[in-house]
Amino acid sequence: MRRDPRVVLHISKPATWSDLSFDCTAELSTVTRGRGDATSDSLVASYEEVAGKPHPDWDEYRQAMADEHGLIARVIPQSVVGQIP
Repeated sequence: MRRDPRVVLHISKPATWSDLSFDCTAELSTVTRGRGDATSDSLVASYEEVAGKPHPDWDEYRQAMADEHGLIARVIPQSVVGQIP
């Protein structure tokens, strides 16, 4: 995505024959280096939003994200095609 930021986000629900494909542009953050950088703070906020609760050990989480070269990928939709019955 750094080389070519064009991406497609595809969402489908086979049970209802529904699908949407979004043509998007991706923006990638810098890789987190751990506690105290902006990417680490964004990863913490993202975790809480998805999980609906805090992580039991934020130091462990931040270190794992640094060890795994964690980053944030934001996709900005440009157009969409598909069907929703």
